[in-house]
Amino acid sequence: MVYSPDNKLTRITVFYDGGFLANINDYYKDYHPKKSLLSIEGIHEFATQKVAEEEKVDAKFCRVIESHYFRGRFSANEANENHLRKDREFDETLMKAGVITHYLVRDKKKGEAGIDVWFALEALEAAVYKRFNVLVLIAGDADYIPLVRKLNSLGTRVMLLGWNIKFPGGTDRGAITNERLIKEVNYFVEVDKLIDSREDAKAGYSKILFGQ
Repeated sequence: MVYSPDNKLTRITVFYDGGFLANINDYYKDYHPKKSLLSIEGIHEFATQKVAEEEKVDAKFCRVIESHYFRGRFSANEANENHLRKDREFDETLMKAGVITHYLVRDKKKGEAGIDVWFALEALEAAVYKRFNVLVLIAGDADYIPLVRKLNSLGTRVMLLGWNIKFPGGTDRGAITNERLIKEVNYFVEVDKLIDSREDAKAGYSKILFGQ
């Protein structure tokens, strides 16, 4: 059996780009044969397994200690009842999984301006004061490259869970992981390919990720 050095925990924190995750969930719910949302607990279990593999430690000594979700939201005046209900339902899902939520009101012209800065500040604070070993990043934008470089300079490894999916019908919607971001991280997992691969039937990644 393989153990981490001195039987110490490999401490993991998970950071979600909420807009990126929303597109992934919409794709799997509406266009993929799974017809299901990803399970937050399942994502954490999957991330733990992958970190254990990459760090070459026993999964028993890898734990998600903290997780954060960032998203811009419509104001109460702009959101319709459907938006408000979906937001509340997903909030409950995040709460049950112990995820700390961070929201900013969306600006009509600027969109989610400011949320990426908040994201970076929280990630750096976690690396400096809480001494996490690995930060699992669920995002796809090249804007996160400076954050990854800074985390590495502090000794925190970064695992990127990426997707490269496009909505059908000629729409621009999708969830695309930037190639430059992939090159900057320490570990990269292209999750959509694993879900649709032959390997999945043996490893059971889909059962974990969709909580089945």
